[in-house]
Amino acid sequence: IHSWTGLYTATTGIKDLPKFVGVTLFDDEVTGYFDSKNNQFEIRQDWVKELGEKYVEDQIKTQNTVHTTKCVLSLSHTLQLMYGCQWDDEDGATDGYSQFGYDGADFISLDLKNTDWVAARPEAEIIKQKWNGDQSKYWKKYLEHDCVEWIKKYVMYGNISLEKKGTAAHRTTQRNTQHD
Repeated sequence: IHSWTGLYTATTGIKDLPKFVGVTLFDDEVTGYFDSKNNQFEIRQDWVKELGEKYVEDQIKTQNTVHTTKCVLSLSHTLQLMYGCQWDDEDGATDGYSQFGYDGADFISLDLKNTDWVAARPEAEIIKQKWNGDQSKYWKKYLEHDCVEWIKKYVMYGNISLEKKGTAAHRTTQRNTQHD
């Protein structure tokens, strides 16, 4: 089973912490990083560069979603977004989730099966009403299709990268053995 996860935190009023931090993971390995201090998405694994500009555009779009949500709520604390998907490369099963937290507590989450948002707190009702419809359909499509397609690309490019490293290491070992 392979997984992709995005973790995003938007804060205000916390000294020495960027106003926004985003981290992406593939199979629990950090693949990308963004914070508002450097204002640039950084790819943390060489093989991820092969995914192209669409990948970076998707990451920036998600960061804008978190920022917009924070602005709508006029939050002066901490807003967190965690979302991701899984793909079983043996049986093709998939799963996904999207959930927001506010000051460390559950705030709103997507019920993927019913394609609607569930407010965990009364303050989330305004977002729920606004997002049920187009936003919930967007997230359902993204989590069940687009996110899974990215995982498949990650697996492919990650394997190609590992094969290249393995081939290069094999050649180095052969050269060293021949010189002994």
